Amino acid sequence: AGVHRERMVDHTGVRLIRRRHQGGYHYFISYSGAAPLDDWIPLAVPTAAVAIMDPMSERTGLAQLRTGTDGQADVYLQLKPGASLILRTFDRPVTGAPWPYLRPVGAAVELRGTWSVTFLAGGPELPASFRTDTLVSWTERGDEEAKRFAGTARYSIRFDAPGEGSAYLLDLGRVAESARVRLNGKELGVLFASPFRVETGPLRRTGNELEIEVTNLSANRIRDLDVRRVPWKVFEDINFVGIDYKPFDASGWPLKPSGLLGPVRLEPLASPDR
Repeated sequence: AGVHRERMVDHTGVRLIRRRHQGGYHYFISYSGAAPLDDWIPLAVPTAAVAIMDPMSERTGLAQLRTGTDGQADVYLQLKPGASLILRTFDRPVTGAPWPYLRPVGAAVELRGTWSVTFLAGGPELPASFRTDTLVSWTERGDEEAKRFAGTARYSIRFDAPGEGSAYLLDLGRVAESARVRLNGKELGVLFASPFRVETGPLRRTGNELEIEVTNLSANRIRDLDVRRVPWKVFEDINFVGIDYKPFDASGWPLKPSGLLGPVRLEPLASPDR
């Protein structure tokens, strides 16, 4: 049938979908390996150029290419566990900005200090604000309202630049479940899937202000409604059942972790022109 096998799947955790388009191919590549992927990856189709597109950050750029030992093209990719990218190959040479590869120039530093946590929106009631130097699920703080809360809380902290880097990669660690990130009043992005990372650009030498608005799942609130036997499953034309086709009951669900769990780290990056 003329379908060439993609040897990139020999890399543990790499999965792909390939589709032909006029003038080349589209690839959707996901990565579920245990360690970061930072390597040359073979393509089974001939190509003169490859564009990388990251829907999470809206970044695009032309990838680095080389000719592999088999005469086919290799493309250089960087993927963290859980990440995905879209590639677009071209049958002819194209011009454009290069893809901004991440080039760490030092070890990641954990962001330590006192976090101020304020619940912004949700219910059934807003839990009390608190301050902490240890990031754990807000369900583990002994606050009964927090255990049944579904909504959004803002985590804020002031910190000094950990070094002389021209830019940094902010890694939030574990997030349950999504995060909107602002640094010094500027929005850096919304993160809703692993890896929860975003580039910061230059930092102030002192007095940086980081705000992370974290929204959890509704599971803990649903659990609480069934624990208290609140009649919430009110539907006109459906019987609300579980996957076993028995009456739905969330009262036995364990509490779902919620909030910013970290650890939060900053990794210095080389400037884009290096």
